[in-house]
Amino acid sequence: MISTEQNTPLAHYQQLLAQVPPEWQAITQLHQINDNLLISCLDGTPTQALQSKNSGQSSVSVSIILAGKGEVRFAQGAYLTLAPNTVVFMQNNGQVNGFNYFAANQSIRIVDFRFSPGMFNRLIGTQFNFKGKIAFRLQPLSV
Repeated sequence: MISTEQNTPLAHYQQLLAQVPPEWQAITQLHQINDNLLISCLDGTPTQALQSKNSGQSSVSVSIILAGKGEVRFAQGAYLTLAPNTVVFMQNNGQVNGFNYFAANQSIRIVDFRFSPGMFNRLIGTQFNFKGKIAFRLQPLSV
């Protein structure tokens, strides 16, 4: 059952999604696992660039960039360049403003896991309080 509460990862992501062009909304699938976990999948080749200024609530997310290149940043922060094999971990407490940019006519494949802060803390067994983003590149496995 999908929650109607406004303080869930689904409600927050729907607010963010409402701020992007319809073509980007169309390539996004939302999978609500429960009130505390949302998985979104972006898969397509939009012909319109994504340039958005977003506002978001407290959340914890892990985004895996499988295809596509772009940039994201918090307001007043430096740009983080996104490319295939990039994983972005983001945690914020309270309202945060940021910017996203992805060029048009490129394959976009992104998987994003959104956790409520409480669920993430239960998963790791402690209070997590990191402000900002960590990004790293996935390395191919050698066999």
